[in-house]
Amino acid sequence: MMFSMPGSFVLPRRILRIFARMAMVAMSLWIAASSALADSSGFNEEPDLAITLQFPLLLKILQFDKNFSAHAGQEIVIGVVYQGRYRASARACEEMRKAARAADTERVAERHINVVAIDLERVKLKDALDSLKVDVVYVAPLRATDITTITDVTRELNITTVTGNEEYVHQGLSVGLGVWQEKPRVFVNLEASRAEGADFSSRLLSLAQVVK
Repeated sequence: MMFSMPGSFVLPRRILRIFARMAMVAMSLWIAASSALADSSGFNEEPDLAITLQFPLLLKILQFDKNFSAHAGQEIVIGVVYQGRYRASARACEEMRKAARAADTERVAERHINVVAIDLERVKLKDALDSLKVDVVYVAPLRATDITTITDVTRELNITTVTGNEEYVHQGLSVGLGVWQEKPRVFVNLEASRAEGADFSSRLLSLAQVVK
């Protein structure tokens, strides 16, 4: 059967089906793109340094803080600060917890390591840090968040902050875990670390990249 078009032009049904399929594909792509822009969750976003490598490096760094053992409790509690509705953030939190479970024999100053999740979209940061007795804060990727809302609290409570995002270190977190010249690299904001009560040894600072 043939279909008439304006101007006495006719198209076979097979061609019309092809056009229809092309329109459906275009619509699907448009919907996917719109969803990605609306969510901007960075589902494929990966840290420069894999979290499986960040976790043991974080534990080693704590041993270079001369003040850490004095104020840590019977176990070392690492609070992962994240946003549950931001997929890149939630995934970083889960990967940090998996890394901790995989290394459950790890100790720092003979203390057991406990990793807890702190969803900024559900709890007040200071209340969570107090109730969970957090010793170290790991900051996952965040969106639409002023880093000072975190550092104001951690500095008040003398809690060292660590992140896999170098930019956050420039914004006021103490320690960043990343990559430089294709090798794992530690970034230290010396002023911020001192404000949070840390006293990193000269050995660590000689190996790290100190940022302002």
